[in-house]
Amino acid sequence: MQGKVVFLYGNSPEPLPILMMESLRGEGVDVQLIYYDRGDATVSLPMSGLIRPDQAMGIRWPVGEGLLQKAWNRLTVLCLFARKIRKLRPDVVQAWNFDMLIAGIFGCLGRKSSKLVFSLQDTSPWMVTAWGKILQRWAYKRVNLIFVTSQGFHHAFLTRFHLVDENQAVVFLPNVPRAETFRDFVPNQVTRSLTVGHIGLLRGEEGMKTLLGGVEKARESGADVRILFAGKGPAECLAKEAAATHDFVEYRGPYRHNEEILSLYASVDALYGIYDRSYDKEIHLAYRFCEAVNCRIPIIVAAGTHMAAEVERLGVGVAVPLGDANALARELTRLCEPEVRMSIAARCEEAREQFTFEFFEAAMSEAYQGLLKGAKSKGKS
Repeated sequence: MQGKVVFLYGNSPEPLPILMMESLRGEGVDVQLIYYDRGDATVSLPMSGLIRPDQAMGIRWPVGEGLLQKAWNRLTVLCLFARKIRKLRPDVVQAWNFDMLIAGIFGCLGRKSSKLVFSLQDTSPWMVTAWGKILQRWAYKRVNLIFVTSQGFHHAFLTRFHLVDENQAVVFLPNVPRAETFRDFVPNQVTRSLTVGHIGLLRGEEGMKTLLGGVEKARESGADVRILFAGKGPAECLAKEAAATHDFVEYRGPYRHNEEILSLYASVDALYGIYDRSYDKEIHLAYRFCEAVNCRIPIIVAAGTHMAAEVERLGVGVAVPLGDANALARELTRLCEPEVRMSIAARCEEAREQFTFEFFEAAMSEAYQGLLKGAKSKGKS
């Protein structure tokens, strides 16, 4: 497979885009990354993988304060992205955020041979408004392929709101790790104590408060339950305050995924995946869900969501209503029972293969082969 591909990411890239870039490079594709370096902003993320300096271009620009300044700064960043794209003249541009897709559309203007790919990994409230749907329909008509990290994004978002036509190519590629990442991982020895990990981007204060309330109630009933927070994000202040206030809460701060994730998961007995009441969280499939299955530890998710349906289908965790600390306390107490966690670990072991990057790699490669072949033929014509 030959050609030039440029990935666009609106932050420091997370594991999945890095895995995709590595896979394409392994097949002979020239892959470059342009990412938004947000500096020390609270929404910035530590670089989650080792990328050579010659393979990545960071556009450093402040996020800004206030709505107008943020909008102006984002518009400036998109223009800088578009200029970089036009200079590189790629065969394929893959955008990982909707604003990056807009940059990709304008960066490819006048280049009929360039293909556009969009990875839908999150949705925002504006995307289900009337004007948001109009804007997306305009943008997706210019996209040759859409990757979705959750099947819910396809059926309960793109199809439900008629954002794409029936001929649009949509490929399911969840945010999954390579099999080797957790192949030799050994979960904690199962005891009657339980440490719940809230690891990753810290957001969704209601979900975090539910966790704190549930653990407090479980401890009041005699259960030995603790919390480990790790990461950064809009709600990291809540994690810091909780660690300073409660002796059963620990906050480890930001971390580098590739280097530290194994040690973090070796410190917990369950993962917490309850966030907020947004439509996005009803239909998404979190990276920590896939990591929990690979690590053979239970995940705790919000009832009535796409993830809850997957948890119940596979038997790999528990689902509780968001905001119901009493229900969470009951499930945490149940997870303190060794036989319950051992049963969940066995179900995770059965499901591990279907939540690895290798399970989806062939479909990704086939999709890209078609794109690059089409781009080359158009370029020659």
